[in-house]
Amino acid sequence: MGFLSDTLKGVSAVNLARGEAAGRPMGIPLGVKGTDRVKREELERDYRFDPVTFNTINKQLQLILRAGFQIKSKTARWQKWWDQFFEDIGFVGEEVTKEELIEYILQDMLMYGNAFVELIYDSKDKKVVDLKLIPEKKMDYALNNNKEIAVDMYGKPLGYVMNLPFGYSAEGKGDPVPQEYRSKISKDSNQIFFLPKRIAHFKLHTYGERFYGIGLIEPAHKSTNRKMLLEDARTNEIYTRGANTIIATVGNEDHEPGPQEISDVLDQVSNFKHNRYFSFPYWVKLDTLPIQDSKVVDETLSYLKLNQTASSGMPMAMATGEGETANKQTLQTMHMTLELSLEQIVKKFSSAFRKYVLKRIAETNNIPEVASIDFGDIIAEEKDSKNERLMAAVRNGVLAPDEVRPYMLSAEDIEENEKAYKAFRGTAKSNPKKLPSAPFPPNEETKKPQAKEE
Repeated sequence: MGFLSDTLKGVSAVNLARGEAAGRPMGIPLGVKGTDRVKREELERDYRFDPVTFNTINKQLQLILRAGFQIKSKTARWQKWWDQFFEDIGFVGEEVTKEELIEYILQDMLMYGNAFVELIYDSKDKKVVDLKLIPEKKMDYALNNNKEIAVDMYGKPLGYVMNLPFGYSAEGKGDPVPQEYRSKISKDSNQIFFLPKRIAHFKLHTYGERFYGIGLIEPAHKSTNRKMLLEDARTNEIYTRGANTIIATVGNEDHEPGPQEISDVLDQVSNFKHNRYFSFPYWVKLDTLPIQDSKVVDETLSYLKLNQTASSGMPMAMATGEGETANKQTLQTMHMTLELSLEQIVKKFSSAFRKYVLKRIAETNNIPEVASIDFGDIIAEEKDSKNERLMAAVRNGVLAPDEVRPYMLSAEDIEENEKAYKAFRGTAKSNPKKLPSAPFPPNEETKKPQAKEE
């Protein structure tokens, strides 16, 4: 074997139908499959049974969805077409609304780091007519005989496979593996093969070769598992011991107890969990052994929770619901950091959705305008705090009222009435002679000077 053959050993590289004008990279297309990933079933277990993980994923998802989104086109003509397309999704594939589809994609991205949507084509396999979400844990890239991702000469995957449960057959389902790929792709009998054009793959945070995304749960999986085990052990200890341990002293200097008397006292003490009334001779004394709380356990649990929140980017105060323990300034900093994180997630998702879904829909249906998905403002802080800052900016001349108005309408979920707004702008109330310098002007009592103390 020559040097080039040895270097390319295990790499599946074929040329997709791209044409010579596409250019050809000089690097080696590697498609290595990661082997140290946490199983998806274990991540689901973390989400289902750990309150911090459950709350972290749901809170971030709620903050994103609360901002709202619109699928927008440039002109009214094609806007109507896009509105109708997404109104009709779920007729061929899974029955969902566009809001549910976006929610499920984002949830899979946050939990697993990946989300997969099938683009469903018409009977002639020409036009995309519907969309269907595929369970993330069932999907993977098509692999070669070395269990590595099969890629073309440009480093792009040759396809995807859906793994069916044991006992199911993939006969007659999916796409047939193209003739030029058959020596490069290894497919089992319980796997459905998809050509790349049918799958939109969304990734959250990537690493290495960037074929797979990583979500918010996986980096903290070990800490989550240890925390749950520690909580179970401590709960079992408390349940087993119940209350303070009872110690019975049998006998005194005037009475030497026999084995039977000691056994009788022990039997009665053993029934403390069930009975309420007992009698003992005067030479029997009862006492309790206090339970010593272990600070090490509490400190370890706090450390493991901190690992979980660090992995997700969610402030501890919000993930655990203990916001009252943090001061206002600290919470504002946490909110700002969380907003930046969520905005980055939304930008990445919006970009991928436009390229892998909206663009393919437009191209296959001969639509000249590729729509975009636009989200509103993501707000992690209280509305009142942000509204107060914006109104202060208007009062100080930093912002104009019309600049703030679109946000206020969106944040308060108010339907815009342009006619009423124009009529109001023409009245004196919309142009007060002097704007107050604070949200709540001081009343007459607060204006009175305080009496000086003698």
